[in-house]
Order: sequence, then C-alpha cells, then structure tokens
Amino acid sequence: MLWKKILFIYNPVAGRTQIREYLPDIIDTLSAADFKVLCYPTRGQGDARRIVRERQEDYLYVVCAGGDGTLDEVVSGMMENPDKPFVPIGYIPAGTTNDFATSLHIPTDMRQAAQIIAQGRTFRCDLGLFNETDYFTYVAAFGIFTGTSYQTPQELKNQIGHLAYIFQGVSELGNMRAYNMHVEAEGLEEPAQEKHSAAAMAHPETGEYPAAEGQVLSFAGAGEKEKGPHAESRETGRSSVPADRRKRVIDGEFALGMITNSRSIGGFANITGSRVDLQDGLFEVTLVRMPKNPLELSEILFSIGNPQASTSMIYNFKAARVTLECDEQVAWTRDGEYAGAHRRVSLENHSRQLRILVPEEHADSF
Repeated sequence: MLWKKILFIYNPVAGRTQIREYLPDIIDTLSAADFKVLCYPTRGQGDARRIVRERQEDYLYVVCAGGDGTLDEVVSGMMENPDKPFVPIGYIPAGTTNDFATSLHIPTDMRQAAQIIAQGRTFRCDLGLFNETDYFTYVAAFGIFTGTSYQTPQELKNQIGHLAYIFQGVSELGNMRAYNMHVEAEGLEEPAQEKHSAAAMAHPETGEYPAAEGQVLSFAGAGEKEKGPHAESRETGRSSVPADRRKRVIDGEFALGMITNSRSIGGFANITGSRVDLQDGLFEVTLVRMPKNPLELSEILFSIGNPQASTSMIYNFKAARVTLECDEQVAWTRDGEYAGAHRRVSLENHSRQLRILVPEEHADSF
C-alpha cells in the first residue's frame, strides 16, 4: 500500500550509538502499525540531505533517527526537492542533547518516539531560512560556545554524553572575543506600553524606532538597557504599526548571537526566554554583549541560567527577519553544525512550514 510507506534514515554513530541497539524495536513498532519501512543508514555528513533530496518514490512520512544535525539535513533535503510533497517528518532523537526534540515534547526513549510516529499526529512549527539557500530547524548562531557541538570529538560524546559539551564549552571561555555587529531586525513583536517612552514609539508611517542613547536604535530606548532583555511585561498599549513594518537596528560588540526557535539550547532550557512559541512566525533573537571584566561575565552567566533575571548585557527580542553584518568573516552554525564563515547573514522565519510528528496532546487540533 503506497500511502503506508516510510523512508527511515538513521545515523548509526549519533549520541552513544544506542540506535543500533534499538533499531529492531523501532522497525517492529512501525511495522506493527502496518507501515512498510525502507531503511537507510547514513555514511557521513550530508548523506541524509542527499537521500531525501534525491528520493524518487512517494512516502507517507520521512523518519530520521539521530541528533539535531540529522534532522536538519532531512528537512533541508525535503525543501530542496520541490517535485515531491513536503510530507510530515518523524523524529527519533538519538543524539547527545536533542534540543529540538525537547522543545517538541518528543521523548528521548527511542521506542516511545517510534510509537508517537505510528500514531501520526502532526504539529506545524516555524522553519528558519539561512542566507536564502539553507534551512535550520531551531538555531543559527555565532560566537562563544557555538562551535562546541561540532568541535567536540564524537568519541568523547559517545563516552560521557552531554558532559562532553560542558567540558568543551568551559575550554572556550579563554578564547572569548568580540564581533562588531550591525544588526537589523524586521517584523518585530511590539513590546508592551510600559517599556516605551513617548519619544520611543514607532513612527506611524515608517514603522522605525527613534535612536536610543548609546549604541542601540530600538523600541525601548535607553530604558531597555536598564530593564534588560529578559524583562517580561503586560500585553497593553500596542502600536498601530503593522508587525511586518516594525524595525530595529543594533550596533555593538557581541560575544554571542543566537537566532532561535526552541525552548532548549545546548541542553539548557529557557535560555532564550520563557515566551517561546514554536509556531508564531517569530524568532527569539539573543545578543550577548562582550564582557569587559569578570563581574560582567558573571552577570551574563547568571542571566543565561535565570531567564527572569534583568541585565543590560543581553538583548532579547522577537523578530521575523534578521540581518547581521560584520567587517570580518564570522563562523556560524546551523542546528549545531558548522555553516561556514560569513560577513553577512540573513535569516527569515517561514511560519508553520515544518510538519513534524509529536505526542497527541501536543499536536495541532485541526
């Protein structure tokens, strides 16, 4: 039966190579639900992307087992094949951190994840476009810690799991450096009235915000530096400027930048705020200023671990489109994998583009 076929792609070396142990159980679970399963083990980076892009047959689902990088490849391959329908994706998390699976409430137990796929309930979530050619499911980033995933040896990840990332990340602190960035964001979610001064309201015709004191042209003016990006506020006093015309410009030196659509990054929950919505058409943008002394570094580390904390060292806001420019080549990552060095990066949110299989209680109601 054509409509019951699954293309199953798995990374045999992901995480601690546990996929090999659970593979028979996964296939049994899917077969018991009357699916015909065609299996492909990946043999190297880019293999999953190629398999999905070059597929000739039609499948009801495309399923992948591996880390977030494997999922990224499957999604990218599907987007690069316009001749085939964008079918729902099943995800069996078998990586080291599995950030995106955590955000989607997909269990890390591979047998339970296979059962969720067999149930066939979908969730439409946002998808990121990177420089108009590549895609990312949950994070694009530059700066300190962002190379941890692909720089950590696979053997070490297999031996000690998530601790390998922590050890690698700590080793990077001594190499922290600043990137002089020009950031433009559009399609902003407007903050509540209490974060505005009268002079800082968006212009009714251009949608732009007036210059704030110092480095930031923003909707919050200098007051944002006092309250910090993690400050939450009431939903009152919205501007009449349409969301797609609201703009923000920031110039400054940043040690870390993350454009995300996830509740967990690097295995740490809520570091991009407590108001993450995976299908609102908006990224969470997090920019961490370069600390000038140990006190500022401590403030940053404390605020990252405590989203409700207020700090002037971290800027956090929502936007549908973001462009970042630097006067030098900057190394970027997409979903934990190296994405090349760029002077200019543009990122665009494709609202609800990705259909992924999730637990029934978290699926879309329609």
